[in-house]
Amino acid sequence: MRLLPAAVLAAALAAAPGPSAAGDWDALDAETLKALTAGGPLIAVRQDAAGALEMATAATVIDAPPDRVAATMLAFADYPAFMPQVEKAEVVSRDPASVVVDFTLRFELGALAKRVRYRLHYDLAPGGEVRFRMVRGDLARNDGSWTLRAIDGGRRTILFYSNRSEMGRVGPVVDSLLEKPSMQLAIATSGVAVLVGSVKKRVEEAGH
Repeated sequence: MRLLPAAVLAAALAAAPGPSAAGDWDALDAETLKALTAGGPLIAVRQDAAGALEMATAATVIDAPPDRVAATMLAFADYPAFMPQVEKAEVVSRDPASVVVDFTLRFELGALAKRVRYRLHYDLAPGGEVRFRMVRGDLARNDGSWTLRAIDGGRRTILFYSNRSEMGRVGPVVDSLLEKPSMQLAIATSGVAVLVGSVKKRVEEAGH
């Protein structure tokens, strides 16, 4: 996992509104992104004027066309098989424009194990972008998006994933740790990196 240098990101981040995955990277062409992600997932962090975390975004190249990547990311019932910490994912409703999914996750926070449940609403926008937001659940916040960009004539895909989540109240000791900006940054960047890495492994292993 690598943080993208601020000098490279400056133009892209300056005008990137809202939780849009690809919006953080629009100033970078496909060849630059391929080079930057050659060593693994690349992470960008957006912060507010006070330095508080607003959004973390990860990008990775997957050796498969966008339709295969999308099929994997929309197969929510399969998430427990390849997404770390996901115990259960149940589709509540689905139509051409949206999906509603109930998730159960298990987190290990030092000696403390915590099970978290929440419901996400996914908006399936034309052009390959999917935005999601939490409808209800144990988390204080969970929203973001993912976008697929075809490269190499459609044979490969750059996956962009953005997320901002907050655990909410857990307990005095854990809460004090989660309030530290350094801990929030570590959790956010590792979370988006793990997700894109898990999707990449799932898709590429299925293609061999």
